[in-house]
Amino acid sequence: MRKMNDLIRDFNKYGDEQVKVHRKTKEEMAGTVEAVQALQVQNGHLLKSKEGYHAKCCELDRLRKEGAPPKELEKVSSSCTDFFWWFFIYCQFETNINEQMSL
Repeated sequence: MRKMNDLIRDFNKYGDEQVKVHRKTKEEMAGTVEAVQALQVQNGHLLKSKEGYHAKCCELDRLRKEGAPPKELEKVSSSCTDFFWWFFIYCQFETNINEQMSL
């Protein structure tokens, strides 16, 4: 009976130590989790800007082929340029992150 009580006490002690280690590890990894989440958000923005840029370029090509009025072409072209710059900015950010991670 005494061995059983010792085993239960050791088991409870081990469980308490595991909880402490888990908390410590969770606190140490909080910065990493935040960085990963930020990268995921950034990847979402990159994908959105890429899709937007591609869609506007396709629309611009379609309008050119259809012979749309110059004012409408100017409007779509301006929008396409905006998407291009957002895509460029997100690509630069992604490149900087990749360079920092490789160090």
